[in-house]
Amino acid sequence: MVFINQAENTTGKEYILDTPEGQKTFLQFIPATVHQIINSGDSVASPTNNDNESNCIIVEKNILTDDVTLGGVDARKYRPLIRGISDSVTINDLVLITTIGPVGYYLGPLNVSNTPSNTKTNVASISSHLNTGPKSTTYPSNAKFNRLTKQFKVDLDNPTGNATRYNSLETGKPILADIHTDLTFEGRHGNSIRLGSRNKFPNVIIDNGRGESQGFESINDSSIFAMFHQGSILEHFSPEDEFLETEPYQFKFADEENETPTNTLKTTFTAPLGRGLPIDGETDSDIESTIYDYAGAFSILNSDRIIINARKENMFLAAKNHIHFGSGNSFTITSDKNTLINSTERFDINAPEVRLGSQNDDETEPIVLGDQLVIKLSELCVELDNLIKETGKITVMTTQGESSPPLNKVNFSNPQSKIKTIKSTLEDFLSVTNRTT
Repeated sequence: MVFINQAENTTGKEYILDTPEGQKTFLQFIPATVHQIINSGDSVASPTNNDNESNCIIVEKNILTDDVTLGGVDARKYRPLIRGISDSVTINDLVLITTIGPVGYYLGPLNVSNTPSNTKTNVASISSHLNTGPKSTTYPSNAKFNRLTKQFKVDLDNPTGNATRYNSLETGKPILADIHTDLTFEGRHGNSIRLGSRNKFPNVIIDNGRGESQGFESINDSSIFAMFHQGSILEHFSPEDEFLETEPYQFKFADEENETPTNTLKTTFTAPLGRGLPIDGETDSDIESTIYDYAGAFSILNSDRIIINARKENMFLAAKNHIHFGSGNSFTITSDKNTLINSTERFDINAPEVRLGSQNDDETEPIVLGDQLVIKLSELCVELDNLIKETGKITVMTTQGESSPPLNKVNFSNPQSKIKTIKSTLEDFLSVTNRTT
């Protein structure tokens, strides 16, 4: 039994020395059923349109007191007991209420069914209308989501292997005698925040959109953001537990989801250039393990669409080693002003067609192949030189016989010399850094 001293209120009784006796209020929690809810100042139960009444409730008590109607409804508004935390409440939820001074507070809803969606009960009702009491017209009462569980993952829960492993009688999967549970914040309809750990290694999982019968976070939930300290992605999201559209699923990058992908992030990373090696470097012979068996600290965000937007300032994306982008369709970079790419070594673009300057054929011209152009111009110089030589040999028949070579033959020597000079310097205009196919 707990009493709260209220020195400002007196009982009217006095001691021998004429000291008024302070009033003591009995503090107790009693069960009550939620009758009305205030979610904002627009709520019907908040006629004063006061947003500060948000999360307050009006209840039906299970005991008759002076401040309730014959149906047990208390006109007082009860506010959440904890200052910054408010659980989801709907009509007919069971809560615990108390009064401290002139203010009413509540805790709950109580976990009457040990499931997040179903909290309806008539345990606290004293109304004669047990089955016809107030009902929410908006709450999806048919939704019955399972409670979030913590599955056994024995390689993560007991990495040293010193604990005895058993086979589950239900599933046949390996389990341990026990593991600790996690701190979880669970919504009503398949969303949660888990502050947990596997063994001593912490993790944080923010999950949204689980199925009604699903009791664990899946990589294929509508949205999931997870941070792990140890263990690979395939250990935390075991392929034997994962399904995508009812089909067994093992996590892979989305650019591999096309039926016959040609270029993927994985194929690029397999090549030596994709891993920062010289072009003649070693190809990764076990790329699946390199990507999907990484067991150090990592974070993953997986959803149908992801938007990252720096509204007023800059966005910085940096990695100490490599940055990889993969797309199953288009990959675009758009800039309203400058686009700058700096590289101290190579810059490779592997594509059957590359356009610079414009997307329209009418506004562009084909570029030439430097080596081939040098060959053709060299051949042209040779032919011009031969032409000059043959021109200097030209003779004609006259009445006196065959004429001598042209008198201005000497004038051909200067152009002939210049052609040879041009031919010898053709390779000077080839780029030493840029190449194309």
